[in-house]
Amino acid sequence: MTNREPKKTELIEFRISHEAKSAFLDQCRRNDRSASEVIRELMQHHVDDHSEREQQRTEWNSHMTALLKKHPISVSAICALSLLGISAVSTTAAADPAQAFGAIDSNGDKYISMEEYIAASEPVAALAMNSDGSDVRVLTKTEARSLLARDFLAYDENSDGKVDEREFMPRFDITSRISFYAIDLNSDGQLTRDELTSFSNGAADELARLEGSFQALDANGNGSITLQEYQIVRL
Repeated sequence: MTNREPKKTELIEFRISHEAKSAFLDQCRRNDRSASEVIRELMQHHVDDHSEREQQRTEWNSHMTALLKKHPISVSAICALSLLGISAVSTTAAADPAQAFGAIDSNGDKYISMEEYIAASEPVAALAMNSDGSDVRVLTKTEARSLLARDFLAYDENSDGKVDEREFMPRFDITSRISFYAIDLNSDGQLTRDELTSFSNGAADELARLEGSFQALDANGNGSITLQEYQIVRL
């Protein structure tokens, strides 16, 4: 069997509505461009954008590996919610760690106790994952409390039973970003209900846990969760 030489051009067929086709062709004429020229440009842009994201993902993984070596986190990675490219990190608004610290420190004594940490985080701690964002699984309430306790011990560097701002600040942004981006499956900087529930096996109790967490995190009720919402509302 002889191998065929690759064609210099290929034909791609797809269906669109008459209205969409007419609107597209009208816009091409107004811009004094051919439809095929515009389509080829869009296709190339899609390929280039994907390649750029892959490069960013590689850079991000390297960056996160260095950060995790400096500030190792526990296996649960803050429990609640594929590591993403650096562009999403730079364009997604994040919370101020001091604001998050104050949200957990319910009695205002400038320290976070294990009880305060668990009370603030448990309502939305629905998922667990490894520190690299892999092996995500749904937690029961009992498992969530246990893993949150382990997370607290990871924050408590001097093992004095409380976490101050010095211990909290370097780890907070890292751990919350890892857990957020591990669920942002389409890399758009928004967590949706479908993305969250995709980690469930379909059991009623798992779906109920994930639904409860989603509703608690979706502060404005618009059907998606930003990184800033996640970092503050979960606390």
